[in-house]
Amino acid sequence: MYGPEYVPYGTAEEESEGTGFRLTSIPATFSVLSFGDIPPDILDYQIESYPPGDYLKAGQAGLDEFLSLIEKYKRPVSEWPEDRFAE
Repeated sequence: MYGPEYVPYGTAEEESEGTGFRLTSIPATFSVLSFGDIPPDILDYQIESYPPGDYLKAGQAGLDEFLSLIEKYKRPVSEWPEDRFAE
């Protein structure tokens, strides 16, 4: 889907419970997990600025909802979702 834009980030090839990645066109990193008591059709996700420093969003979503969220972050930063959070 994102082909050459996809860059692994903070993950290892043998990772089986989640992954971290960037898309070169988006100044953010995405981390997703699925294990333990997380339902099998749900991803626990976290989105952070790139370079790191600001946590932007976290939650749980199905795959289609998560992919839709990534598309929102492909827009200019000024149009990113307003429901960001700060730690």
